Amino acid sequence: MSHLKKDFKFHNYFDNKFSEQTYLAYLCRGNKRYVIRSGDYIPRFIIDTIDFIIRCNNAIARRGSVQNAIDNIKQMYLKAGRHYYSVNRSVPLYNMYISVNKDNLTNEYINKVYKKLETLVSWQDKFERDFEGFKDYIYDEMQEIDNEHYCWVMGENIIYDRSIVDNIKKRVHCSLNNDKVILKFKKIYFDNVFIESKYKATLYNQISYLLITIADVNNYLITKYNVKAIELLQDYFDDNKNMANCRDIYYLKEYYELHEVYNLLSQGKNHKGLTLIQEIIERENNKYISSFTLFESVAIDLQESTYSKVINI
Repeated sequence: MSHLKKDFKFHNYFDNKFSEQTYLAYLCRGNKRYVIRSGDYIPRFIIDTIDFIIRCNNAIARRGSVQNAIDNIKQMYLKAGRHYYSVNRSVPLYNMYISVNKDNLTNEYINKVYKKLETLVSWQDKFERDFEGFKDYIYDEMQEIDNEHYCWVMGENIIYDRSIVDNIKKRVHCSLNNDKVILKFKKIYFDNVFIESKYKATLYNQISYLLITIADVNNYLITKYNVKAIELLQDYFDDNKNMANCRDIYYLKEYYELHEVYNLLSQGKNHKGLTLIQEIIERENNKYISSFTLFESVAIDLQESTYSKVINI
């Protein structure tokens, strides 16, 4: 199927400071997260190959003639590597391909990227003659990169789209949206409180709803959707009148702190409301920090849906 220029959307380059922290890098490590300064880098050809595909995609999408796109891609083949820290890797794609250490192809995803590199090399002498076929190939590769979320960044229990520039230290994702974290939370929490078994389910539902609401209110306030934050709190209070009878007085206190946040927002004191919310988030994270991150920092576009670009793993 032939694809038009408008079918190709610009993408951020893969070769950036987050490449080692991407979901693809995680898969290439055998589902191991990157530890900063550990030296546990994925083979460099993986970054260069995905980056090359994205750069071809962007050349095709860019305004200008077909010949301009072809000329740009010719140059990419000759200077496929990009700057990597202090090392200039402007080398031909073929040289990158023949320098790959085959002993490192020990992982399903590393092999998969190597096959992509192999296919890209095979296109070098024919892509100009069959540019429509090359465009289709690049389009399909970009669909896979997007659909499999290879460029998304790893969190502790999630992957998320970091294509939107944001303040990573402010927006949060409540980990109680993740079944694996729920089990950790319940064990830690109920090991440290005395509550009759018959009340445990109700108490957990009250606490989880409270904590998830705290995250959502925080994120609305960060994005300046103050009216939505007020509406969310009003809906929460309407749906949780039984929270006033919560058997955990600590979380009951936070429930009433949310009322204070609501009052501050209603008076237009949005910054004070946000400060109070973030104080709650910091306290809660400190309680569970030795076992998991309850409110995980994310950097995503929250305009359409709070968690539309976050996936549990």
